[in-house]
Amino acid sequence: MKRIVIKIGSRVLTRENGRLDERVIANLTDEVSKARKKGIEAILVTSGAVSVGHSVMKNDGALGETAKEQVASAVGQPKLMSAYIREFEKRGLTCAQILATRPDFAKRESYLSLRTVTENLLSADIAPIFNENDVLFPEELDFSDNDQLAVLVAAMTVADKLIILSSVDGLYENFSAGASRMKIVGRIEDAGKFMKHADDSKLAGKGGMKSKLAAASLATSLGIDVHIGNGKKPGVVEKIIAGEKIGTYFPARKKKTKALKSWLAAGAAAKGRIAVSTCLAEILRNKKTASVLFIGIERIEGDFSEKDIVEIGDEGGNIFGRGVSRYDSQKLRQAVENFKKMPVKQKSKLKASEMIAVHYDYFTYC
Repeated sequence: MKRIVIKIGSRVLTRENGRLDERVIANLTDEVSKARKKGIEAILVTSGAVSVGHSVMKNDGALGETAKEQVASAVGQPKLMSAYIREFEKRGLTCAQILATRPDFAKRESYLSLRTVTENLLSADIAPIFNENDVLFPEELDFSDNDQLAVLVAAMTVADKLIILSSVDGLYENFSAGASRMKIVGRIEDAGKFMKHADDSKLAGKGGMKSKLAAASLATSLGIDVHIGNGKKPGVVEKIIAGEKIGTYFPARKKKTKALKSWLAAGAAAKGRIAVSTCLAEILRNKKTASVLFIGIERIEGDFSEKDIVEIGDEGGNIFGRGVSRYDSQKLRQAVENFKKMPVKQKSKLKASEMIAVHYDYFTYC
């Protein structure tokens, strides 16, 4: 293990009155310091700014709900970062703030810039601290929650493990009194059946446990181990790194995905959609070696340019992949139409490379 992403929920960082729990921040920065001494780079994804902001705001009654969130974030963010800076400096460490929005990950150019900055901070022995920019993008226009942001950061930085710190000890079978904690979850589908018993809004912060399961599902599909633990308890990160059986562990389901395919699966924003035949959908799902060919395209939706991201789905509207289009939408529609009108003998003379709309190297499952 050489690199970890630690996501810290609002309920971990704040007390019941919404104010910062300085003890927790001190514990977490101490654990990051210990991890670095073991040669492990740590990237933080923090919540808490909005909660802290609300705790000190007094005259917000005239504001709408979205405005309250934005103002609270503007007030709380510097208070939150001041606490991190203070605790890191006590340990002789430097940290840096990165405020991100969903479009920062969706566009390839800004995504690569964000990745470069993060890598440069790590190279300079500076701990990056990510948070979503609620001031610039209100909640309904940005990440669904910081669990989603944490997965995007973990995928972007090719992390070995994503540690999600919540206010509960892990995933439980039904969250009723005496329920058993699930120590290892090999299949997210197995864990999902227990979640119908959980009241997300009261258990694990804004995103709830379902959000954490969604994050674990995506991260493990990209080759990243995930661990959910109780961030209120001192030493939780250190124990997880040491391999102690605390919290709930989700082992990676695949080998690490290449950086481009990780971006396609987790970060990229699609500009259009290609619906393929049942036959081609089956080939793509099972063989994992095929490109999207003209012969299997049934419908092209949206207007997109060459090299834009497109979703790949079946005729029923079920999306199972994303890829980079080799043509703009107009040329692709014309190419598919021309192909369908082509005599069988002429089709048989075409090389596969002449019929590719989305090459396999630029296609991934989602």
